[in-house]
Amino acid sequence: MILCARLPWFRLSAALRRAVSPHESAFLVDRPLRGRVVEATDPVLAAGVRIGMDARQALRWVPFGRMVLDEPAATALRWEAMLALLSAVGPLEDGGLGLAFLRLDEDEDEPARWFGAVRDALRPSGLPVCLGAAVNRFVARLATYRGGGGAVCPPGREDTFVADAPVERLPLDEDALLRLRLLGVRTLGDFSLLPPSYLERLGPEAGRWYALAHGIDDPGVTVRRLPPRLQAVKGK
Repeated sequence: MILCARLPWFRLSAALRRAVSPHESAFLVDRPLRGRVVEATDPVLAAGVRIGMDARQALRWVPFGRMVLDEPAATALRWEAMLALLSAVGPLEDGGLGLAFLRLDEDEDEPARWFGAVRDALRPSGLPVCLGAAVNRFVARLATYRGGGGAVCPPGREDTFVADAPVERLPLDEDALLRLRLLGVRTLGDFSLLPPSYLERLGPEAGRWYALAHGIDDPGVTVRRLPPRLQAVKGK
């Protein structure tokens, strides 16, 4: 099992120098003039703002939202401090700002004990953490969105566990995301039902996205070389 620790709005918290409230309307931009949104709280996203949107356009959607300038150097230093705290729990993998993975022992069948250890380790930071566990990194990360207390995907249930996650959780490029929205694809379950003939139109990464939509985290998957389990599903 792999445990994922996700610190929501970490970059925004670092720029504000405090923990961000989930009810707060704030978003982070990459530069002061002609900047673009790189992180935003849920109320801002619910208002229609999207990651990558022009900052001035975002302000039109949330005129009372707080726009904060990213501070990459300071944020990187703070993330190193978070990784140092987490390293006390066990060997970890840096998943990027605000995201870390820890591999649980093979005979460990109580992820909840590890969840407690991670929360204790990060308590000095004052930052909230969302936790999840699964047999691979992608599903473990999705599990962090199912209640911050710690969700666990049972082995063998990955495809059904991820089915209702929004399609934006996939590492899609903007063009593919727009095409999928126009097609009415809203969830990973919707994406998993697309025929291979359509997937090929989305480009060389479509096979990997398709595998992820089934809960399979295999970077070597392509549209023409689907895992046997998925080939069997498509053959029915």
